[in-house]
Amino acid sequence: MQISKLRLARTIKEQILMNIFQVFADLNTIEDVKTFMKSFYSKEEIITTAKRLAVAYSLEKGESYEEIKNTFRVSSATIANIDKIKNQNKEGFKIAFERLEAEHWAGELAKKISNTVGKIIKKD
Repeated sequence: MQISKLRLARTIKEQILMNIFQVFADLNTIEDVKTFMKSFYSKEEIITTAKRLAVAYSLEKGESYEEIKNTFRVSSATIANIDKIKNQNKEGFKIAFERLEAEHWAGELAKKISNTVGKIIKKD
């Protein structure tokens, strides 16, 4: 999609940005998000966004450029660009990383509980 070079009035721009932020804030389930994104973004835009987050998260976890290149099939230049963006815009990435960590932690805890319950059931 090409973006128009014609500038929007500041009030219109602020209003439409608030609209999209509100829509994102109101998406309550993964299914809602999937449906919305598939309707408004191309498959390539969704994959690009997902890869950008995955690369940034991998960098945050200390993975090497080589590991990231091999895993996500991106160039060193792309990784460097995402690293630069991540370091310039820390707050947004911090929020995303906290959500990813919470999901990971909850998943690990659920596995531990499931394993413990499974062992208790087998003993009975």
